[in-house]
Amino acid sequence: EKWFNENYIQDWCLDKDILIKGNREYSPQTCCFVPCEINSLLTKRQNHRGNTPIGVKHCKAKRRFQDCYKASFTKGNEKVYLGSFTTPKKAFQAYKVAKEAWIKEVANKYKDKLEPRVYDALMKYEVEITD
Repeated sequence: EKWFNENYIQDWCLDKDILIKGNREYSPQTCCFVPCEINSLLTKRQNHRGNTPIGVKHCKAKRRFQDCYKASFTKGNEKVYLGSFTTPKKAFQAYKVAKEAWIKEVANKYKDKLEPRVYDALMKYEVEITD
């Protein structure tokens, strides 16, 4: 509580897993305050995607002879379509490249306001197929 009160930034979000991916512990060593825009960048929305990797949507074959996999991500308030692919792995790879670039872009936007350890973690952040 003392750390929280000393480090609180109005209108920013408390995050527990930017510094240590997958972390579930709230502590001064594992938590940080970030703009809500950054906090929402790393939301996984697992319930919305089903069995496909993050950023990938399965499209059943209609007129084609094979299924396809579409990759997209949200950039700010805009949904960005990255293309259709023959495998979920190829679609995920397109998502991964685009999402990691977007995370770096947003991190640079706030570079002068973020703690160095938070900025570094965002610049090194890797999207995994298991996310």
